[in-house]
Amino acid sequence: MSEKKYKVRAECPHCACGTVSHIDPETLKEKFIGDENEIDVLCPLCATGHKGTIDKEEG
Repeated sequence: MSEKKYKVRAECPHCACGTVSHIDPETLKEKFIGDENEIDVLCPLCATGHKGTIDKEEG
């Protein structure tokens, strides 16, 4: 059976931080995975709001 995997890509325009590790996988599944390809992310370092993308990967 093939399991779908998702990759979150986000880069803060203010500090260039690309981490989304502060968002646990359950929250990502619950709030963001669906029809939308773009999500709102709050940078954990400087608290700047920006857009991130979720890419589906076949695994």
